[in-house]
Amino acid sequence: METAPASADIYIKEYKKPDSAWRLLGKSPVKGIRLPKVYLRWQYRAEGYEVMELAAPLRSKMKVALLKIGQLPAGMVLVSGRRTAATLTGFPSVTLGDYFIDRHEVSNRQFKEFVDHGGYAKGDYWKQALVKDGKTRRWAEAVADFRDTTGKPGPATWTNGTYPAGQEEYPVTGVCWFEAAAYAEFAGKRLPSASHWSAAAQSDAFGSIVPLSNFSGKGLVRAGSYQGMSAVGAYDMAGNAREWCWNEAGPDSRFLLGGGWSDPDYTFAMRNAASPFDRSTLNGLRCIKLLAPDTLPKEVDAAIVPETRDYSKETPVSDESFQVFRSLFSYDKTPLDARLDSSNDTNPDWREEKVSFHAAYGNERMGALMYLPKKTLPPYQTVVFFPGSGAQNIKSSEGLRIDLRAEFVLRHGRAFVYPIYKGTYERRLGTNSWELGERAYRDFVVQLSQDLGRTLDYLETRSDLQSDKIGYLGVSWGAAIGPVLLAVENRVKVGVLVGGGFDTGKGLPEIEPINFAPRVTIPTLMLNGRYDFRFPLESLQKPMFRLLGTPPERKRHKLYDAGHGLSGDQISKDVLDWLDKYLGPVK
Repeated sequence: METAPASADIYIKEYKKPDSAWRLLGKSPVKGIRLPKVYLRWQYRAEGYEVMELAAPLRSKMKVALLKIGQLPAGMVLVSGRRTAATLTGFPSVTLGDYFIDRHEVSNRQFKEFVDHGGYAKGDYWKQALVKDGKTRRWAEAVADFRDTTGKPGPATWTNGTYPAGQEEYPVTGVCWFEAAAYAEFAGKRLPSASHWSAAAQSDAFGSIVPLSNFSGKGLVRAGSYQGMSAVGAYDMAGNAREWCWNEAGPDSRFLLGGGWSDPDYTFAMRNAASPFDRSTLNGLRCIKLLAPDTLPKEVDAAIVPETRDYSKETPVSDESFQVFRSLFSYDKTPLDARLDSSNDTNPDWREEKVSFHAAYGNERMGALMYLPKKTLPPYQTVVFFPGSGAQNIKSSEGLRIDLRAEFVLRHGRAFVYPIYKGTYERRLGTNSWELGERAYRDFVVQLSQDLGRTLDYLETRSDLQSDKIGYLGVSWGAAIGPVLLAVENRVKVGVLVGGGFDTGKGLPEIEPINFAPRVTIPTLMLNGRYDFRFPLESLQKPMFRLLGTPPERKRHKLYDAGHGLSGDQISKDVLDWLDKYLGPVK
């Protein structure tokens, strides 16, 4: 380990133990020390230089350049220039120079300075044309809509021109893209491009960062309360508040990344967008400052158009071919050898059980988390969950947070089952599923379907569950793969697909959702964001809905003015109404 200058003190601690004491490795250069090859927090101290705190896995050679005191803008951290690689968010590779990014999201206190200095009254800060539905609005007319709950200029979450008492260091939220851009102009900074944001966020460290980030479903917290720190030393890039980025994501939309406190955790690594006029209570910002703004390549700030696939030119396979495909998903119903591995009765509203049983393949066992409501009587209707792709990046289901999707199901009196599918949590593959070869991925999808089947086999053995009243709730990945699972598994009686659609990639026909969607005949509810960048409305959502084989009067596609991540507060009423209608009300 080398530093510039030399003789800096180097400290480390395990990333997942942020409250532990720093351990001094020695003065740089440090050589010949053996350490576990895990994700670590690093701190560097040298007299006359800024203290630098980073996160990185152990490598055999590491070098860090420190900044002299005064070179680092207050409240910011340095991001070294690089050629970016394609990340989990899927943004194109571009060349970035050195830049600074805010250590924390912009706070209410900081935004109040903008308001108090006439931020909403001075057009000088509002550099961008306010275009809506293809029409440019006059600045004075548009900015008049940016009011707080009492009609004063300010974020939608404020009252009487100020933030809630005691929340000066909470992230400012309830601001649209134009307000965020105007604040950045006032602060002498700018909004990050999607590439700048992604390079600083390091979503490839998802499994380490997300468990220490605010996806609690309980509300915003003071900046830095959670210890999810990115590789460059920035906090809360995952969760807490969503963060506006510069680039257009298509007509009338801008990128909004990182996810918020009530979003599913996979949104940290997802491309997400919203109308630049959207003032959701989750929408916040952080800023960057370029060291050499004149050298920024134009493509960095350019619009990033989503990939497309023209499903109008594709036709699902024949019934004869589909029957051949369907046969691939069958399995022998061997003994389950089911076990209750643990139970937890401390929650006043539900009991948690962890069960395990034999999978349908490879002499493997699989687990499932069972949540049983206490305020209704068995036998319960049951909702089986399929998570977003973030579940492939977390090593353990221990302490798995049940987010608002599960809570509203449980509080309404239904049981909730969370299978530990192949490739998730303890059953991770060691690589992401989308990196598998064609045939390996086909086999993987078949195993996912068989995991759902074995879970239903287990549910049928329990007298406290109604095996004839089972619903499926799939989110993102679970919604995209939903047509495959629902077409081959006839024990599910109603489906809810949240934030899904057909995909842009093309796989082997025996697992292509386009060939399965027409064979889905159960009542199916699709819930999507109108500005979803991952599954765009026209090209990927609508084709899936159109091809679902469910009779028109028994399927519904509802849109929200949102991006990819939909919160439990948004969807709960629609989901519960759908389950009540087709499973019957809970008694």
